[in-house]
Parts: sequence; C-alpha cells; structure tokens
Amino acid sequence: MMLCEIGNFLIFLALLLLPFQALGSFLNHFLVSRIRTVHFAAIAFAYGILVFGFLIHDTGILGVLLYSSPDHPFYYRIGSTWSYHQGSMLLWMFLMSLVALKLPLRALSVFSFFQMYFLCLLYFKASPFIEVPAGDFLSRGINPLLEDTALLYHPPILYMGYILNFACWSLICSFLLRKKDISLLKTKDLKPWILGSWIALSVGLTSGSFWAFYEVGWGGWWFWDPVENIALIPWLLLLGALHLLNSERPSFHLKLLVFLSFSFTFLGVFIVRMGIIRSIHNFTQTFDNIIFVKIGICFIIASIFFLFRNQEPLKHVLRRKETNIPGLLGVSISLLIGIATFLPLFLRVEVGPNFYKQVIVPLCMLYPITLMFSLSFQQLKITTVVGLIVIMLLYFIEKQEWILFFLLLTFSLNLGFALWKTPQSKSANLSHTGLLIFLMGVSFNHFLGSEKEIALKIGDSGVFMGKEIKIESVKIIQTPIYKGEIAKLKWGDATLFPERRYYQNYNSIRPKVSFSLGIFTTYYAYITDRIEKNDEQQWVIHLQSHPLISWIWLGGILMALGGMFSFFKKKLRILSDGNDKIVIDV
Repeated sequence: MMLCEIGNFLIFLALLLLPFQALGSFLNHFLVSRIRTVHFAAIAFAYGILVFGFLIHDTGILGVLLYSSPDHPFYYRIGSTWSYHQGSMLLWMFLMSLVALKLPLRALSVFSFFQMYFLCLLYFKASPFIEVPAGDFLSRGINPLLEDTALLYHPPILYMGYILNFACWSLICSFLLRKKDISLLKTKDLKPWILGSWIALSVGLTSGSFWAFYEVGWGGWWFWDPVENIALIPWLLLLGALHLLNSERPSFHLKLLVFLSFSFTFLGVFIVRMGIIRSIHNFTQTFDNIIFVKIGICFIIASIFFLFRNQEPLKHVLRRKETNIPGLLGVSISLLIGIATFLPLFLRVEVGPNFYKQVIVPLCMLYPITLMFSLSFQQLKITTVVGLIVIMLLYFIEKQEWILFFLLLTFSLNLGFALWKTPQSKSANLSHTGLLIFLMGVSFNHFLGSEKEIALKIGDSGVFMGKEIKIESVKIIQTPIYKGEIAKLKWGDATLFPERRYYQNYNSIRPKVSFSLGIFTTYYAYITDRIEKNDEQQWVIHLQSHPLISWIWLGGILMALGGMFSFFKKKLRILSDGNDKIVIDV
C-alpha cells in the first residue's frame, strides 16, 4: 500500500514542477536546469517503484495483480510494467523527462506543455498506482500475446522515436513563437532530433515487424493495423525530412513534414491505444479520455497557426526546388494511410488490408520509378542488365514464376545502383541499399508467398512446395504458465518445433510458431488443432513458405545502421588561423 502512496505523490510532485519548467524563458537558466533535473528524478523514482512492485510481486498494486505472475522470469516482470495502458503511460513520461534533460532550454518551454498534457492524463485518468485491498487473489500473468522477449525492447524504442519527434517540433515552435527569432533557426539544430527520431522508429518498426511475423500465427510482416499505420506515417514523413537537411536554414517543406509527423503521432498513438479506434494493440476500451483527445486537437490547431505564421504565400513555396515528385508521393501515401486509419472516427466503415494492398502498395512501388528519371541512358542500361542477372539467379534458386514482378525488381535494382552512383556519404549509401533490399524482400514475399494446411498423425508425411512434410513425434509439456504439446516436424532439410499451448489463467488456446529463417526461403509452421480420426489422433499443421522475407528485416537493419552512422559521425573541418597552424573544428 505504501508503494502506491509514494508513487502517486511523486507523480503529483512532477506535475507541480512542470509549470515552473514551462516558464523557463522568464526564470534563471540555472534554476530551470535544476527544476527539470528534479522533475526527472521524481518520474524516475516513481517508475522505479512500479518496477520494484512488479519484481517483488506486490499484489497490492492493481497492475501487478492483473498483468504479472511470480512464475515469470524477472525480465518479463519488468516488461509487464509497460504491457498495459497505465504502466505504458508512466514509461512514456519517464522517456519524456529523459529527453527533456538534453533539450535546449528555449525548446523546453514548449515541450513542457506536452509533458503536462500527458502527465495530467497519467495522474487523473491512468494512474498505475491503484491500490487493491488485501485478499487471496490469483494473478493472471502477462498476456500470452506479449510473452516474448520483443516486449522488452520494441515498445520503449518506438516510444523514444515518438518522443524525439515531439522534441523536434518543440524546437521548431520555440523559434516560431517570436517573429524576430524565426531567422535564427538553423537546420543543424534540427538534424540530431529528426535523425534520432527516424532511427528509433526504424529500429522499433523493424523489430515490431519481426515480432508480428512469428506471433499468433499471422505469418506476415505487416498487417495494416491502426497502431502499425500510425507508426509508419511518421517514419515516412521523417524520411522525407531527412532529404531536406542540406540547406543552412530549414525550408517550409522541412517544417511542414516535421509538423505532419508530430500531428499524426500526437493524435494517432493515443486515439488507437485508448480504444477509440479498434485495434489489436488497444490497451483500453473506454471513451472517458475523450476530453484529452479534444485538448490534443487544440495543440494541433495552435501548431498550425505557428507553422504558417509569417510564412510566404503557399503558391511561392510550391515553386521551390524542394518540391519534387518522390517527396509529394511520400506525403500522398502518408495522407492516404492516415485517412484510411481515421475513417472509422467519422463513418462506420473500417478499411481492411485489401485497400492498402491494392492502393498503397502500388504507390510505394512507384517511388523507385520516379527516381529512375534522374538516370543517364548508360546507367539505365547497366543497372537493367544487372537487375536481369540478379532476377535470373533468384529464379534459379526459387524455381518460381517471376514474370509478374520482373519490372518491379528491375526498378528496385535501378534505384539502388543509381543511388550508389551519386556522390553521397557512406551512411546514406548504406541506408539506400537497405531500402533496395527491403523492396526486393517485399516484392518476392508478396508475389511468391504460399501457405497450406495439412492434417498428419505421427509418422505420416505429406508434400508442400516440393518437399516432404513429416511429424516425427509429439511431446506433452507442462509449465506453471501453460500446458501444451510440441511437435517435431521435418520439412525437407529443416526441423521445426511448432506448439499448441493452453493458458489456464486466460482460458485460451494459442499456437506457438516455429520457423526456420533462411536467406532465400523461410519455412513457418504452427499447430491449429488436434482431431480424432479413425480412433487415431491427427494434428492440423498450418504451413507457410516465405521467399526472401528475411531481406525485409535485413533492409530495415541496414537503413537504421546508415542513420546511426550519420548520427554519430563527426564532421571535421581543417582551418587555417593565418599562422600556418592547423585547427580542427569538430
């Protein structure tokens, strides 16, 4: 009980400090620095108390009772602190206070208003320190869907990407507040925040995509769920913003992309996670927090006012050279995804995956085509020949029909080689190569992926994708969390161990996927059912074959690495001080 009282007090203390932090421009800078340090310490201690409560399994805290179990290893108990709405909000505030420590003081005032918004939501509507009266209660444990090591890193990294996005927009707004300060904003001041946000989102999306691949038998790498869409949109917009960082002062297009990214993040993440839009990622299904959504819309409207304040007419802006076809295509894709995601708010219509596959995916594939127009005829011939050779090689390995995606892969290869031919940094070339590999993985998996269900008993065999499938044995397993059965499945040269688990506390049966991740082909299997036939037991196995799907995550990793190399790269300028002495300016 004492833990809840201390935790709530620390959150309240942090809330009281924020108005003083927001008035930083009127206070002594030394004092403001100390205030934000104390604010961080209060949030950090509050979060530490929550983690401690989960580690010792203090069932006096409601979140511990509902989402943790003493049978889980300690790292799952730590991950359980952000596996539900209230706990994830406290993690969000901890990360926000951490970023605030590094934010320039002039941007801290704007950022503090965002902190107050979420901290009010945390304290008044979503406190993780809700006391439970003493009693002999049975803890349910973590949701089976979240019982994975990806829970330990995917949500925090993704949250950090969102929060750095907030920080970047706060920095822009701090210069837009006063007319005389607008000209003082430099692109180099924005680059670390934009790049940091994009890197975190890249890592978060890649890890989340891989997690989704093998969880609950989805078998794909993207499912166009509202939460997935809201994470993708800022990534796309910031990707466009990264290509506008070459000028000394940020252009209107750069500020607009950051604003749109911020807006989609602000509205989207919390609307879908509060249950206003149905999603498999929903933490709660309540409309009690609608007042906070309205306040958030007011923040967006105020941001629009500052964005267009003292801005030259839009018709002149659109004539600038920064306006290009690939950039407009990226913004169009983002807006289409956003409209489709938020449509259920206004109409009783839910947009399914077919819309994205038929509209968004072809638009994404137009991106490399638009860049082909910058190639010389000689480059076009060389890259087309190379593309043909690579496609022939992959066809020989996969033994699959390739006519449908022949042009698509050629265009993707053209993009990659064209970008390598242009004079860019190695970090940019690494990221663009990652994009090339990503597009190839997407196209192969989209056109050549296949699946099949087959019922087998122990010792029986079948055929799929030209390879023998055989169940060699089935073993019954029992743990404190679940009981189930695990099969030893031979699929050609690969050995898989798909499971079928029964979780007693949740009264649910869930499959556990087994897969063999390969460079060219990934084999994937899980048990869907057990049936009795002719007095013999048979297991229904769902099989999937995914050609080049591993290239999707390899491409994501390379893109993130390219961003990291650019982020940590030190630019050295050799100057002369007039006395033949060399000065290195870092």
